[in-house]
Amino acid sequence: RFISDPLTYGYYRNQERRADQFAIAHAQYPEELAQMAAWFQKRHKEFVEYTYDQPPLTVAIKQIVDSHPTDLERAQYFQKAADELRARQKNA
Repeated sequence: RFISDPLTYGYYRNQERRADQFAIAHAQYPEELAQMAAWFQKRHKEFVEYTYDQPPLTVAIKQIVDSHPTDLERAQYFQKAADELRARQKNA
């Protein structure tokens, strides 16, 4: 189980990334993507505040066994997608 759990979490994180990519690919308005980026950024800030006094190893383990990519990672790629969609729409 010690070996299979990290692989399972990795699989779930990959599925979540694919779901995010689907949402990004089908978004019509950059504002939607920017709102998601802001929401994930807020969740990341809350996570940092919540884990502030915890040992770094504990925080790392929490992220390893999470079934989703980190909120910071998700905020960054939703913001990047919003910026790219804005640029495409501006140049169209």
